[in-house]
Amino acid sequence: MQPVEHAPFVTTHWSVVLAAGEENARNHTEALEELCRAYWPPLYAFLRRDGQSPEQAADLTQGFFAQVLERGVLGQADPLRGRFRSFLLTSLRHFILDQRRQAAALKRGSGRNWLLLDTGTLNEEESQFAVVPVSPETPENVFLRRWAAALLELAMSRTREDYQKLGQVALFDALKTSVWGANEGEGSEMLAERLRLTTGAIRTATTRLRERFRARLRGCVAETLSPDASEPEIDAELRELTAALR
Repeated sequence: MQPVEHAPFVTTHWSVVLAAGEENARNHTEALEELCRAYWPPLYAFLRRDGQSPEQAADLTQGFFAQVLERGVLGQADPLRGRFRSFLLTSLRHFILDQRRQAAALKRGSGRNWLLLDTGTLNEEESQFAVVPVSPETPENVFLRRWAAALLELAMSRTREDYQKLGQVALFDALKTSVWGANEGEGSEMLAERLRLTTGAIRTATTRLRERFRARLRGCVAETLSPDASEPEIDAELRELTAALR
């Protein structure tokens, strides 16, 4: 399998998960590759915080996905049982236990079809992990924070696509730093002058951007839960992810 291009960690629709778990599905291969690309970084971060060296974490992550590809692990996933991130992390833990029982270190290229990351991408993932402050934080918390940050990235990307379709991508790029209300960028007056809008129009546009982003974020979170997740369950997941980023 050819090295994959680096992509930001993205949330996965349960429909993609189910397609990846069904060998006869028309988009089975594409779905598997999408899942592997998406979930490589947070699993790698989890293993690094768990005490694995960069090489060991990379090998274990590769080995886990090789098992996913070979044994149909995703076929056991059930969207009615809740969050996919919980299922994935539990599967990884079982894989690690199996490896320890076998007392055999994984070797790269041992007859398996690895989903390889090029050296530059692996170095980038390691550098991202390295900036995490040294703390008693658990591997589970590192995984959760990486997941939450990726959902924000995905929501922002989808919001930008919305503005692009409206022909307002320049407005989005100008206002995106104020989406959380913490950074007004270059200031309303300067921004209004540059975009040839009134300061009132800038304030209105900022409010609309924040509303659109929050709607997109809520949608991204809902996609990772069971199809029948209630509004309170989505709210609870949002609170948990927000807390993970603090």
